[in-house]
Amino acid sequence: MSKSTIAALTALLLASAAGCTTKTTHVRDTIAVPMPTDDVVIASYEVPAGKAETYRSMLHQLLLGKKKGELFARVGVLPDGRIAVVGSKRIQAGVAKILASMKQMPAPPDMVGVTYWVVAARAAPELSLDPSLQEISATLAELSKREGGLAFRAVDRVAVRSSNDAHATHDGRRTEIRQTVRTEAGTMMADVSIRSSAVRSGALNTRVPLPPNEPIVIGETGVEPELWPEEADPARTRIFYVVRARVDG
Repeated sequence: MSKSTIAALTALLLASAAGCTTKTTHVRDTIAVPMPTDDVVIASYEVPAGKAETYRSMLHQLLLGKKKGELFARVGVLPDGRIAVVGSKRIQAGVAKILASMKQMPAPPDMVGVTYWVVAARAAPELSLDPSLQEISATLAELSKREGGLAFRAVDRVAVRSSNDAHATHDGRRTEIRQTVRTEAGTMMADVSIRSSAVRSGALNTRVPLPPNEPIVIGETGVEPELWPEEADPARTRIFYVVRARVDG
């Protein structure tokens, strides 16, 4: 869930809780909760299967008070997978609104996977490529056509899987990957840093939308002369960064 969504939900909950008592008492000297009143009720809520603990943790964070250990309400998970909330009627109204609004949002995937190819290319009369690049042959063929003919050689391939909206890092033979991929409303947006020992310049740092299951070229740069040594003019060699993203569910 994005930070903007959490902020909106927090504002909604606090607005519903306006006017509720702030007087507290200590339970076992560790947790402060609202004083019991006739206004306190226990309510249960349906949440998506297998997501009860995620929802419990999210609501717990929203219901924390300003003081250490202070809670506006208590949240638990019932044996049948529902969420139980103990709190005032105002708090219950806010919780109900939050959960209802979350049901309208598309559920983010649990995992996303991104594969990176670092590919060397030189001008050639017609398209040629390493067998290891067959996965992205259609993308490279289109690039070759646009550039007037290219021969491709694989430099590195790195695959990274991570939770949605989580930072991940991975190092290949020549390549360092840093990424954060967020999926919202069916669109994947990636903050990516690629650093390859094969290139003359520094890292590629970019934010780019990633169409699911479609390889795209996100960058181009020069290379070190020894990468393709059999040619007399190493300046003709370029590096292309190709990326393909998928939702793992």
